[in-house]
Amino acid sequence: AGFRDAVTAAVYGVGMIALGLHLFHGIASSVQTFGLNGPRSFPWLERTGAALALLVAAAFIAIPAGILAGLAP
Repeated sequence: AGFRDAVTAAVYGVGMIALGLHLFHGIASSVQTFGLNGPRSFPWLERTGAALALLVAAAFIAIPAGILAGLAP
C-alpha cells in the first residue's frame, strides 16, 4: 500500500540506486580482495559486477514501478 504513493516509491527508488552503486563497488572490491584483478580478467569481472548490480537494483525498482503502473492489485 505504501508504494501507491509516488513520493514513497521515488525515495525507495533512490535507495535502490544507492544499493546498486554499493553492490557495484562491493563486487569489484571483493574480486580485488580475492586476487582476481589481473589485467585480462578484471575488466570482464568488473562488467559482470556492474551487470549484477544493475540487475538487482532494477528488479527491486520494478516492484514500486509496477504498483504505480497499476499492474498489482
